Amino acid sequence: MDNERNILFAELLLARYFTEISPAGPASVKDILRWMKQAAKGLGIRKSEMKEARKRLGIRSWPEEGGYRWAWENDEDPGTVWREKSKAVMEA
Repeated sequence: MDNERNILFAELLLARYFTEISPAGPASVKDILRWMKQAAKGLGIRKSEMKEARKRLGIRSWPEEGGYRWAWENDEDPGTVWREKSKAVMEA
């Protein structure tokens, strides 16, 4: 069963990634997951929780030679989402 707190953390981290690391657009899933593994160290976020966070945020995935890419396609700015999710984490 997915943990809502872990999904919230995953949403926060994905929004941060698309704000600070890749604000210009699509990124390699390998790069995103490598960064998230470091950023989420000790949180125990599972793949299913990451998938749910991506779905909730409207992050699109598509295959590309050598892997997959993700793009922020949410109408809301990732920086705004990051601030909202940060606030939600602090209140949880």
